[in-house]
Amino acid sequence: MDLGKMRRAVLKARPAVRKVRGDRRRQALVAVVLALLVGGMEMLALKLGSFNVPLS
Repeated sequence: MDLGKMRRAVLKARPAVRKVRGDRRRQALVAVVLALLVGGMEMLALKLGSFNVPLS
């Protein structure tokens, strides 16, 4: 195999690899934000549920 051809193929594929890494980072960030949001909402629901508020 010609190493020059392999090197060119790798250099050509690198922008696609960078794009995938960026997408994965963004997806990971969105997943973390959603997990924190859901956790915060659950904590709020637990706090609100602990009040003894007569509704009737």
